[in-house]
Formats: sequence, structure tokens, C-alpha cells
Amino acid sequence: MSKLKNLFSAPSRSATSLMEREKRQRREMRYELNFQLNRRISL
Repeated sequence: MSKLKNLFSAPSRSATSLMEREKRQRREMRYELNFQLNRRISL
């Protein structure tokens, strides 16, 4: 039983970390876009 639990917990953990990385990258991209837009407007 514990073996099965380990098998299931490992991939899900990596999947969640992947999703977190995606979220972070998207957020950073949004910040970058907002920054460029603001700079363009101010110029």
C-alpha cells in the first residue's frame, strides 16, 4: 500500500511544481508586458 502511495505522490508533486512554474512565468510575462506598456505610454 505504501508503495502505491509513493508512486502516486511523486508524479503529482512534480506536476504541481510544473504548474507553479507555469503560473510564475505567466505572471512575470504579464508584469513585463505591463511595464513595457506603461513605459510606452509615459514616453
